[in-house]
Amino acid sequence: MTLRKYLPPSPPIHLAEIDDANNLMWELAGSSERLDFKSAKDYVAKLNSDKHLGFDDWRLPELRELHGLVDYTRHDPAIDTDHFPCCKSAGYWTSTAYAPSHGDVAWVVYFFNGSVSYVYHYGTAFVRAVRSMSPEECKS
Repeated sequence: MTLRKYLPPSPPIHLAEIDDANNLMWELAGSSERLDFKSAKDYVAKLNSDKHLGFDDWRLPELRELHGLVDYTRHDPAIDTDHFPCCKSAGYWTSTAYAPSHGDVAWVVYFFNGSVSYVYHYGTAFVRAVRSMSPEECKS
């Protein structure tokens, strides 16, 4: 996977990562605290209502998307910290439901070592929002 920094026109501050291979833009900072699943969805809704970085289509990532950021050559955190310097060595919510559940359990990616597990919605994890980009957006 090749990542590149998204720098808004002015001032040039590193606020997001663009994954050209998968046409995704990742929120750089993520939530500052662990949230239950409802609060995680509220966090993303606020990004959208605030038009974070000028966009209103942020969402919780799917399991395959978030797990794609894991770098197994690293640990604590298991991610490229040159691109995600604020990543905590903890769990992050995905939008992917745990199939055997009745809709009250979702998958979480743990960036301490790159493992995944399911967590009931009343549990807590951090949030790193993502948005899909058109191939044209990725070229700019």
